Amino acid sequence: MLVRSHPKTLLLSPKKFNMVLCKVRKMGLDPCKSQFVVAILALTSMSRSTWEKKLDVYRRWGLSHEEILAAFAKSPWFMTLSEEKVVAVMDLFVNKLGWESSFIAKNPTLVSYSLEKRLTPRASVLQFLVSQGLIEKSFRSTTFFIASENKFLQQFINQRAESTQILKLYQEKLNLSR
Repeated sequence: MLVRSHPKTLLLSPKKFNMVLCKVRKMGLDPCKSQFVVAILALTSMSRSTWEKKLDVYRRWGLSHEEILAAFAKSPWFMTLSEEKVVAVMDLFVNKLGWESSFIAKNPTLVSYSLEKRLTPRASVLQFLVSQGLIEKSFRSTTFFIASENKFLQQFINQRAESTQILKLYQEKLNLSR
């Protein structure tokens, strides 16, 4: 998979490639799974100082080193995102929705979704549903954010009496991103 999709990775010096390989193995990733290759790509795409900066960004949100590495093992792209993107997504979930940062670490793919096209509009719908007592404030579900557009509309908007109002809110937030 690595040779086919990212042959430049093999241009690394054998010493550097071996170091990355050992690091990924030490993190507990299974060499038989595709995430192993993605982790190699993620680590070879950044310097050690960049890796440390990215660790610091997540630490500032209260995540432990172990939580960050566990998130990386689940979704290695978690560590390749810009500081601005991570801060904006964490701000949305932690400050605006009141969720624990550890929830994001347990569900690291959430960070990779578009803030403008998915996360912010859906967070607005969630806040509305909570404010109307239609969903408990303690509601925590990745499905709300990772579901396809059709599934999201079907499951969280169309089946409600307030669907017109909720759909309007959702579309307004989506249009703001365009």
